[in-house]
Amino acid sequence: EDMTLEAELRRLKSQQAEEGDKERDRDDDQELKRQGKGGKMGGKFGKVGKFGKGDFDEDPGERAAKVFEDRRAQTRQDFELQMKILREAEVICTTTIAAGMDFLA
Repeated sequence: EDMTLEAELRRLKSQQAEEGDKERDRDDDQELKRQGKGGKMGGKFGKVGKFGKGDFDEDPGERAAKVFEDRRAQTRQDFELQMKILREAEVICTTTIAAGMDFLA
């Protein structure tokens, strides 16, 4: 098993994604039951567009700003998760004096 910061980050992110997927599925099921829709075949029709959203009228500048903000939020979340991993570590090994300098400073 790989014990690098990157490997641990990937593991925790996939674990969080699985938990988030389960929570979203549960919320979707509850909403469908509330609306009286659903069943064995899904019943998630009535939405606009192939993927359920009609965002084709959105301005390209607004879309680019949203992508930028999403990427920025993801970078911040990754940094916080990496710092959590490092705080919980009992031993931190580096191969050179500059390795991990931006995190360990």
